[in-house]
Amino acid sequence: MKAVVVELKNELAAVLSEDGCIVTVKNNYYEVGQEIQMKNPKISYRKKLTAFAAAAAAIVVLSAGTWAYASPYTYVSLDVNPSIEFTVNRFDRVLKVKAINDDGEEILNEISLKDLENHTIEDAITKTVEQISEAGYFNGDTQGGIVIATSAKNEVKAEELAQGLQQSVDNEVTENGDDVEVEVFSVGVERVEEARALGVTPGKLNLVEKLQASAADPSTINLEEWLKKPVKDIMKATKDNKNLSNDTEPTITMDQKEQQKNQLEESSKKQEHQKVNDKAKNDKKNATGKVGSTEDNHKTDEDKLIDRDKESNKNQKSYNDKSSDKTKDETKRSAEKAKNDNKNTKDNAQKANNHTQNTKDDSKMSSNDTDKESQNSKGNTKNSTDNTNDDRTSNTKDRSTSGSDHTSRKN
Repeated sequence: MKAVVVELKNELAAVLSEDGCIVTVKNNYYEVGQEIQMKNPKISYRKKLTAFAAAAAAIVVLSAGTWAYASPYTYVSLDVNPSIEFTVNRFDRVLKVKAINDDGEEILNEISLKDLENHTIEDAITKTVEQISEAGYFNGDTQGGIVIATSAKNEVKAEELAQGLQQSVDNEVTENGDDVEVEVFSVGVERVEEARALGVTPGKLNLVEKLQASAADPSTINLEEWLKKPVKDIMKATKDNKNLSNDTEPTITMDQKEQQKNQLEESSKKQEHQKVNDKAKNDKKNATGKVGSTEDNHKTDEDKLIDRDKESNKNQKSYNDKSSDKTKDETKRSAEKAKNDNKNTKDNAQKANNHTQNTKDDSKMSSNDTDKESQNSKGNTKNSTDNTNDDRTSNTKDRSTSGSDHTSRKN
């Protein structure tokens, strides 16, 4: 019995058997996603209970790995005229196969689902293409066609898977000797939902929209009608539209290209001269208020260009004169400013000298006042001393007189 390894835990491996059971086996250096062959020996009732208990414990421990294996991760559609959709897990193993139309149902009836489910998507696609080839869908004069679309939430994963399937299917059709054009591309999840709403695959929907884009009038391509046709018919119609578009385009030789280039250059020159003439007329009209004289109307383009150059030189000279006058004015203003600055400097120096002289005068006056105060102080001291001496002499005289009077009275 076949089984697929879904999780590894030390020396044990959890495998998903063909009958849908999760079984634990010894890990003989297995890898997740590896397909192994299991024996189905007869065991006793007690051993069955033991094995059941071990399996239950493994389910609890390895439930995360089992969920990852059993969860849809990528969708792959295959279209020839049979249309088939594959649901794939994150290990690129096929979980489910579904026919989209009656032809797809007939192909799946010829293939055992056991040969597709739990196999890698590359193996499942190549086996399906082989069965379609044996059914005769690639026979006939018209080149066959295969369209494969991959879709996943991880866009990088979807693109990598598309590239791998492209190589696998190319090798398969080459080995079978079939004349088949193979297109493989990735699409968004929204595209898958849009195609399912129409009852088709995203690959075929993309193919018909390419046909609409290649048509001269896209409205002539009925979407529902073409979605029911084989891939090879859609591819052929698209190629025919492209070839028709290429045939209707005129072939241009190198001489014709050179001639067209020269004509474009000549036309460009004429347009430039015309612009110059129109501008000259407008300038003349604005300057004089008249449309222009008869002489101006008979002037050649070369004369008008010369007049324009003269006018330009005149304007340049006027500009230069104005610039020169402006420079002179600026020089004159600079000289006057320098003169005023020198005058101000002299005035400031004179003010400084005056201030210094005033300071000296103030100092001298202060010194004189000090001398006067000193002299007054000396005078006051002398007067005080004289007054004191006078008072002392007077007092002495008074006491002498008093003593004499006293002595006289005694006698």
